Parts: sequence; structure tokens; C-alpha cells
Amino acid sequence: MNMNKLQINILETIRKYNLISPYDRILLGFSGGYDSSCLINVLNSIKKLLKFELFAVHVNHNLRNNSLTDYKGVKERCENLKVKLFYESVNVKRYSQEGKVSIEMAGREIRYDIFTKICKSNNFNKVATAHNLNDSVESTIMHLMRGSGMSGLRGIQPSVKIKNNEYDVSLIRPLIQIERNCIEKYCKRYKVNAILDESNSSDDYFRNEVRHRIMPFVVRKNALHSIDRLGQIVCDENQYLDKIVDELYRNVAVLDSEQNTITIEKSKIQNLHISLYRRLILMCTKQLKWNDINYVQIDSCIDIINKGQGNKKIQLPNGCSVIFKRGTVTFNTNNS
Repeated sequence: MNMNKLQINILETIRKYNLISPYDRILLGFSGGYDSSCLINVLNSIKKLLKFELFAVHVNHNLRNNSLTDYKGVKERCENLKVKLFYESVNVKRYSQEGKVSIEMAGREIRYDIFTKICKSNNFNKVATAHNLNDSVESTIMHLMRGSGMSGLRGIQPSVKIKNNEYDVSLIRPLIQIERNCIEKYCKRYKVNAILDESNSSDDYFRNEVRHRIMPFVVRKNALHSIDRLGQIVCDENQYLDKIVDELYRNVAVLDSEQNTITIEKSKIQNLHISLYRRLILMCTKQLKWNDINYVQIDSCIDIINKGQGNKKIQLPNGCSVIFKRGTVTFNTNNS
């Protein structure tokens, strides 16, 4: 088959990161915007070549007055491409308020739950999303501005596992090496209609502010690939450190599943490098499914450990705490 430059580049990304295998059943998150419209076109054009099946899902967040019109356009597009479409309507604003999370985070959590549910019901093994190179660089910059650790500087990875106990699904991002400008040029050249989300033009969301105020400078300086390369270097080094901390955790941490606590003897972690202390504390909190510990609190924990102080307690949100006794450190979910 004859392919244009964008198709070739996406195919190279797929092969480089081994994103698609023969007989995969792939569910594509299809908002109808430029990115997902480009992706559904390209994947549909190469599905016979790579021998996979393609399906789509549109999630209506009910945040915009014309969201039903968006769905009609997405439905018509899928009918023209002969791609089966799944549809879900959700109340993201209510989920955000009840869960006390941002609209962006609420939408993401709901979408991934829906992706997993549909995959499980239909025996799909992968989800494709249309994150591109600009999205990845935006994420790196956002995490940098928030004072993130190394994990936040990795950017958006080409593939990850969706964390869900119900079903094992891989999330793939075939556009992750493609610049947004190339995607928009492709859509205009091949007359691919795309939905314009007016919320993307607002600076109300942190990501949009980064996109509109910082990213133009990054693009003008041809720094997209440089920042992406930084993310890849950080990712490689982060994986190495994660292996070290995994082994450390297995050797020193005692998990009590009934009490939902983790206890560590101080003598086993004396004189660790501060980077390992931070990672070990983060790993303990992740094992207990805590989301609210920050680096100030982590460094306070390290300071107490190093000073050998006992009978101390750092209170965290949602009833969680870190308790220091003379010989132990306990991560406690029960507020006791």
C-alpha cells in the first residue's frame, strides 16, 4: 500500500515500541478532535497490514452545550469508516466535586474506568489514545513547574498498563512521536473534519495555560525533541532506580494487610542515600494507596529518621499518618 509521511512515521513508532501485534483487538478513545480523528484514520488504514481489529469509544463528559452534536459527528465518522463505536455519557463535574479532584483528573479517571469495562466485556486487549509529542512535552513542563520528582519528568510513555484489578489492558499511544502541527496539517490536507473544543482555548486549566503561553516558545526554539529526549533519559534512569528500591522494599518493609499498615525497622534503613529514602517512602504510600503525601512531608519523615527521634507522628490527609517510635517507622492508614 502507498503511505504518506505521517502514516510511515506512525508505523515506525508502532514498530519501535512494539505497540501492536497481530490479532490485537484495539479500542480507540475517539473524542472527534484533530488528534483522535487523525489516529482513527491512520489505524483504520493499516489494520489489514498489521492484522489487528479496531473499535472506538466516545465518552460524553457533559461539560459542553454541544456535546451531543459532537457525538453525532463521531458516530457518522465511525459509520463511514466501518468502525464499531461504543458510547458512554457521564457527569464529570459531579464526579470531580464528590471526589475533590480537578475536572481534568476526574475525566481521565472516568474514561479509563470505561475503557477497562468495555475491554473486559468485549475481550479487547489494548486501548489506543491520541496523545502526541506536544502533549508529552507539556506534561514534562507541568510536572517540572510543580516540583515533581524524576517520574514526573518522563513525559507520556508510548505504552503503559492501565491500573485496574478487574482486567489487564495495555494503553498504547501511536502518535507519541508526532508533533501536533503535523497532525493538524494531515487533517487539513486530507479534509478530515475535527471537533473544536472551546475549552481548549481557555486558560482556566493549567495544561491549557502551559499550551498557550509556554509551548509556542518551545516550538519556536525547536525544543520539542530536546525535552522529549530528556524525558527518555530520565525514564531509563528511573527504571534502574525503581529496581533498586523494589528490592529494598522487599527486604525491609512488613505489610500488615488486615491493619493496612507498613512497618520498617529503622536499623535496616540507616544511612540510605536521600534519593532512596524518598523512593522507599513513596513506594510504601503507593502500596497503601495513599495519594496525598508531598515532598515536604517526605523530607520531614527523612529528617526524623536521620535524627533518630522517637514518639513522633506526621499527620496526613484522609486519616493517614506516619508514626515514628524508637526502633520503627509505621505507615498507618487507620489514624490510630
